[in-house]
Amino acid sequence: MSERHVDAPEEEKARVTALRFLGARNSRFGYMEDAEYIKWRELSITYNAPRSLARTFSADRLSITLSGRNLLTSTKYTGIDPEVNGQGEALFAQRDFLSLPPLRSYNIRVNLGF
Repeated sequence: MSERHVDAPEEEKARVTALRFLGARNSRFGYMEDAEYIKWRELSITYNAPRSLARTFSADRLSITLSGRNLLTSTKYTGIDPEVNGQGEALFAQRDFLSLPPLRSYNIRVNLGF
């Protein structure tokens, strides 16, 4: 074993052991880690413009909304996302292999009232 592996953190040693000796497909409990997280799912800001600006567009009302989804995930989890589960709704099974986290998106919405 090389020096690099000897000095590796205990979490990494456990991960390698689980994959080598138990097999990734055969082990549900070979490696576990803390999956606590905090997410900022959505932020939305709306500006209601004055009527004088709305009339520029031949409208009575004008509002502009800026929004974003899945903006921040704070976690020590080393996988893709602590909330992703490739096992669907299976109880007590959690795998993030070949699974994608929710995408981050930004939107601009313009509302005109006539």
